[in-house]
Amino acid sequence: MTFPLRSLTTYPRQISGSYAGHCWTISMNFWRRGKILKEYNLMIETNHHVTIESVSEDRLTLQIDGKIVSAEWKKLSERLAKAPRVARESIVISPAGYGLHWPLIDEDLSIDGILRDFGEERPGRG
Repeated sequence: MTFPLRSLTTYPRQISGSYAGHCWTISMNFWRRGKILKEYNLMIETNHHVTIESVSEDRLTLQIDGKIVSAEWKKLSERLAKAPRVARESIVISPAGYGLHWPLIDEDLSIDGILRDFGEERPGRG
């Protein structure tokens, strides 16, 4: 006796996601023979909402939780300051918004550390 492969397997038929505030919600529905077998809801709380505004020769500018934060490469990291521009431009933002990673340089920085060191304008900063 043979069974069609489709009748023996379940797989997500519907996957949806949304972002609100500091939380991603991902929903998956598993179906078999036209009926929902199982529904999973996954909530991932993010630390910060981060976007890259610009990467220039001498500085990195980010938008963190709606606030613009800019810092010189040499003040962020000696490794980043010495790296070629192409390597500095290949930035990966962690899905939960807790850090930045440069895979070509193997360097990581936390968003909390960037906010602590560069988040507020102080007299004498360049």
